[in-house]
Amino acid sequence: MFLSVNYIAVVVAAVLAMVVGYVWYAEFLFGKSWMKYVGQGNGKSMTQSLAIMFAGALITAYVLSYFLRVVGATSVVEGFVVALWAWVGLVVMTSLGDTLFGKKPWSIFWLQNFHQLVSLLVMSAVLVLWM
Repeated sequence: MFLSVNYIAVVVAAVLAMVVGYVWYAEFLFGKSWMKYVGQGNGKSMTQSLAIMFAGALITAYVLSYFLRVVGATSVVEGFVVALWAWVGLVVMTSLGDTLFGKKPWSIFWLQNFHQLVSLLVMSAVLVLWM
């Protein structure tokens, strides 16, 4: 089953997800707390890391758009419900094992997962409005 997807909306949603991440992890919001845990990075250049993250945001927006079409979401509220269920079932449950077995603090778990929730909510709003 293949459904049509608005590729412009997917790109806009991905860009907005990157903006959410930029603000979320900015020093004035949660950046200081996050940096205490993650340190100085993985050795990749910032440009390379951002490019990879943008590719991931594009894929996420595309898949979310597909989910929204499949369930027939036509309003922002319905889009939020789909995003919330995708977040709980896919994002939170996937990162749970990493937190438990990687011995990460729960504060980082919630900081990163709530960032993903906000990103999914923003993306779902854009995608539903542009379907």
